[in-house]
Amino acid sequence: MAKATGRVKAEDFVKAVWEADKANEGIAGVEARTGLSKGNINARLYNLRKKAVKLPNFRVGGNNKTDVAGLNAIAQTFSTVGD
Repeated sequence: MAKATGRVKAEDFVKAVWEADKANEGIAGVEARTGLSKGNINARLYNLRKKAVKLPNFRVGGNNKTDVAGLNAIAQTFSTVGD
């Protein structure tokens, strides 16, 4: 797929996403195929997923485990609910 210089059709975007996933290239592969920024790619992925389009999840890198208990503990220190 040639690098796009303007608008990218949804069909071409979805193809680029799946091609990048199969090649284990992640968001960088989608960037290379579409010419879109990472922010634009993430926004489009989010919006398409909201419409129930099946798309792969790209790893951002590192340990992606969220410490929910730790984050809630931080939030609790700022919370005035129940005081």
